[in-house]
Amino acid sequence: MHGEPLQNAPEWTASVGGEYVFPVAGGDGRVNLQYTYQDEKLLSSIEDVPRARVQSMQYLNGNIDWKPASGALTVGVWGRNILDKRYINSVLDLPGTLGLTQYAPPREYGLSFSYNF
Repeated sequence: MHGEPLQNAPEWTASVGGEYVFPVAGGDGRVNLQYTYQDEKLLSSIEDVPRARVQSMQYLNGNIDWKPASGALTVGVWGRNILDKRYINSVLDLPGTLGLTQYAPPREYGLSFSYNF
């Protein structure tokens, strides 16, 4: 028997990641990738109606870092939503009136620097 769906609880979620470390330019290089899947879900609605559902999502995030042998400095390049998938991130459904949606961020990328004392 099937009951009512729970809010913000997809039936399936999965995540897999990998990291590769290698010597380069007197230090260590590091490549990290992570793939995440989340099934369709009902999000903050009084009733289970189609416009209150958020579609399934797939994201690929990654970064490339370099740390010299001294280990104090780390320099990196990162990316989120690398495949630039467009998804509705949240829905506020007010039955009989309106539904408000918010989209997830598009592809983002940047540089990072850190220094440990």
